[in-house]
Amino acid sequence: MAIRKGIFKVRNTATGEKDEVMLKTTIEQVADLDKLTGATANAAGVWGLAPAPAKGSQNLPLCGDAKYKVLPVEGGGTGAATPEAARKNLGIDSIGVTMITYTE
Repeated sequence: MAIRKGIFKVRNTATGEKDEVMLKTTIEQVADLDKLTGATANAAGVWGLAPAPAKGSQNLPLCGDAKYKVLPVEGGGTGAATPEAARKNLGIDSIGVTMITYTE
């Protein structure tokens, strides 16, 4: 049974709940959907359509603030937007990993 044009409810066999499914997506069907709203320190984000990445940001992750960005090494990232820069930032050369010494 159609709920809205192109959207149907089907039973999810894993959960037993009814889920909405869009059988064929068209521009008209998604034009009125909200865009992803990023989280802040004081407010949760709101789910929605992900923003389109800008040219040249194909290696950048989409973060919780709804922006594509370079993740710093201190935060678990590479601190770089290119594979070459990431290897350099992480101390990896063309032969292998360079010796990195940590002190407390």
